[in-house]
Amino acid sequence: MLKDLLRFLRVPLAPTAACDGVACLLLALGAGSVAGSPGVLDWALLVATSLCIYGFGMGLNDWADREQDRRLNPSRPLPSGRLAPGRALGVRLLVGAGAVGRGGGARGWRAGGGLGLLRGA
Repeated sequence: MLKDLLRFLRVPLAPTAACDGVACLLLALGAGSVAGSPGVLDWALLVATSLCIYGFGMGLNDWADREQDRRLNPSRPLPSGRLAPGRALGVRLLVGAGAVGRGGGARGWRAGGGLGLLRGA
């Protein structure tokens, strides 16, 4: 079941989401849009937020496409029945809550995590 959850959230591809968040912060730092120098905690929480938003979006995609996937990709966790729809929804809500809770880092804007989820929805 863990393998199916990891596939549902597209964990093997998640480092790209973490790198996107880091790249955005580096661009903001270069443009002078961020005051001070981010600490290790800021970077770690930014990466955690990015990963949670990514997992939420990937889970939402599989949830929304589960009927189509029954025909086109029946080996995915939801259409194959290896991951129950209720469990998939619960996991997706947990990673979404994680994004809002992390809020982009120690100095982040909590609403930013929520806005990221809305964009993914």
